[in-house]
Amino acid sequence: MRLKNLGVSAITLIVFIIPSIAHPIMTLFRAEIGKTELLLEFDPYYMPLGWIIPLTGDPVPVLELEHEQQVYWHLLGHLFSFQTVVLEVSGYPLPLLGAGIRAWMPEFYRACTIFPGFNLVESLTTSYFQEPYAVSLFWGQVVNFTTTKDIFIHIISNQAVTNVYAGNAYSGLLFTYGSHHINHNLLIPDDWLEIEIKMKGTRFNSQIEMSWNYRFGERLNFNPEIKSYLYFWVKRDHLDKKLSEFSLIYNCFLEFFIWFSTDDWRFMKSMVMYGKNFPVADGQLVLGIGLGVIWNITPMYTGSLYDSEWTEFQLLVVPIIRF
Repeated sequence: MRLKNLGVSAITLIVFIIPSIAHPIMTLFRAEIGKTELLLEFDPYYMPLGWIIPLTGDPVPVLELEHEQQVYWHLLGHLFSFQTVVLEVSGYPLPLLGAGIRAWMPEFYRACTIFPGFNLVESLTTSYFQEPYAVSLFWGQVVNFTTTKDIFIHIISNQAVTNVYAGNAYSGLLFTYGSHHINHNLLIPDDWLEIEIKMKGTRFNSQIEMSWNYRFGERLNFNPEIKSYLYFWVKRDHLDKKLSEFSLIYNCFLEFFIWFSTDDWRFMKSMVMYGKNFPVADGQLVLGIGLGVIWNITPMYTGSLYDSEWTEFQLLVVPIIRF
């Protein structure tokens, strides 16, 4: 596809401010119910409540591996082991807040338009979850990195826990459904279904925090004015609060995705972002900056839903603040 001449209508600058508390996603509640687990987690863009049900009758296994690569190989080796089912209901706090502001405070929302194509509310509440809620069924393997229940108290209290990792990881098939999604902070009726192969995890202690999410799947939009697509998505975030020297691999985050239409196999959209985390004050505060670009190749919306604010390129500047 031949590129347009770049202009104000073709390039949009989006600035996200993403605070993160304690670690990439915070565990609010975790309880064992027999051999199952109930887990409630939170970050500003994603709040899942999951029920983890082992199919073998055994409790969720504990994975005591030191290196990140070892964790990946273990998860890949058990990708289709189908030992666990996870039922999950999730809400997306900031995307919901943005939709609420546009619906209930329209004058304030319009006043937050800094220039055509850039609205401050949309910038602060937009995420890669473009839905108000979802329900999902995961079928695969789930592992924990520790059974030490008090580690969360130690980490939140900033006590020295460096040899034990908390967190969990998933690998397997994921089926997700929702009835709406969000575009420019507007709720759009759209029954949709995602089917994907997924490898996701979060592992942290008082010094190191890391998360990863590798996905390949298909998004089926049943609204005839919204295109369905296949996608490949990679996301990794690493933070070592004691590491001061510069590195291209450590203390960085990387995200990449690409979509292509299931109707005509044309490329629809792609994004790449790279950023750095900078611990300060002995790791009590983490500042970061990410730079990226989204290339919108083929419009996703057609007919009455055609997006008049659609632009071919979006430049991303992502400041990160973690406490």
